[in-house]
Amino acid sequence: SLKDYALALDRLRQWNGDLLPTFTFIEPQDLHDPEALGHDQPYGWPLANDRPWTPDPTPKQVKNLLWVSVVHGAKAISHFQYFCPIFPEQLDVIQAFKKEITELTDVVLGPETGVRVTKTLLTPYPVGEGRIDFMCRVHLGQLYVFAVSLEATETVKASLAVQGVGVAGSVLVYGEGRVIDCQ
Repeated sequence: SLKDYALALDRLRQWNGDLLPTFTFIEPQDLHDPEALGHDQPYGWPLANDRPWTPDPTPKQVKNLLWVSVVHGAKAISHFQYFCPIFPEQLDVIQAFKKEITELTDVVLGPETGVRVTKTLLTPYPVGEGRIDFMCRVHLGQLYVFAVSLEATETVKASLAVQGVGVAGSVLVYGEGRVIDCQ
């Protein structure tokens, strides 16, 4: 699950004292799914016949996984492109992410801030669900809040409160070309 993945990244950083950069691979396809596009022969290593097949991640899931990696401190991200083709839609997401992360490199690699973000869910979820994780950075006097959903199947709708930002105004949603009003 995304929650387990985020926990693994957090623990890796904690266990090495954040002394070494965390590196991760994103697998934008199921290497062992014989029904997937381009799988006209077995790929990878042999697995037990009782392994359940998983669907290839959607482009939305690939994008979220990339940003979850950033928010949880990965300093290098690669995609595993070997053994079988990647759907063009997933590759488009990876290339768009590369452009965005390149533009945001100075922000993402900047020092952590003490800014706290809290959320209020706008859609009811069971206890423990509707998780959103945050990373805040200040760069050239601008506050950047990176928010990612750790729910695998749906968008989490929430209202965010950012500590120290109490003025009315607007927020530019990076890479989406939309503006959200602040209250």
